[in-house]
Amino acid sequence: MCSAALAPPPQLLRRWVGVGSRANCWSRRSPRSRVPVWRRSSTTKTQADTRTKGERVDATEDGLPDGVSPEDAAKFTSVLNKLIKDDPELKKSVEVKTLKAASKTRRTKEVVNWRGGGGFQVAHLSPACFDYTPELDRVMLTAAATGETLIESVAANLGFTLLHPDDDYVFDARHGNALLKVEGVATTEIVDWLASQVQPGETIVLAATTAMDGVRQHLRRAVKGSRVVALPDDVFRYSEGGDQ
Repeated sequence: MCSAALAPPPQLLRRWVGVGSRANCWSRRSPRSRVPVWRRSSTTKTQADTRTKGERVDATEDGLPDGVSPEDAAKFTSVLNKLIKDDPELKKSVEVKTLKAASKTRRTKEVVNWRGGGGFQVAHLSPACFDYTPELDRVMLTAAATGETLIESVAANLGFTLLHPDDDYVFDARHGNALLKVEGVATTEIVDWLASQVQPGETIVLAATTAMDGVRQHLRRAVKGSRVVALPDDVFRYSEGGDQ
């Protein structure tokens, strides 16, 4: 796409998206795109926006005790998770669940601090984790579907928001009261561990490339409303000539 096309007249009040697949897209087109954008800003120069991580806030039902900040509560939960990591029975105990509920916090949405002027952002796409294979007439996982790349792709395709890794969350992402965990193999042991980490009213979406026998039923019994998502079949049920 022509770089000039990415800078529409200011009176249109539009945001345009340009897509480039060549290696020189950033080195050649980005400098050219800056020219019309800077020209549009007559009173203030184009400046990049900055992003501030969301604030840690209280998420308990009755409020945190006096003198206990949301940051203190988050640190307590992080240390508690580490202390009980290797004790399955303690994870399920009423006392631990009560402590977690009394110290529950959440992080508000990321804040974008716009500093004036026109501008644009450059986004680099991650490697594709899913690809249609004509020989098999189905969608398959690619070689890139591992680690954080797979987690981010699954979260995006299922509509989940990634959780901050520095907050020591057991789960990978959240959508309302649903918590997402991406695993290679789903077992009953993993289900029991995850079930001990949720609060009342929360559900689990366990996405895995392989699910052992009985895991789906076990998860539904352990946490009502939860489900197992098989990768990639439960995400992309496309076949040539089909409706999906």
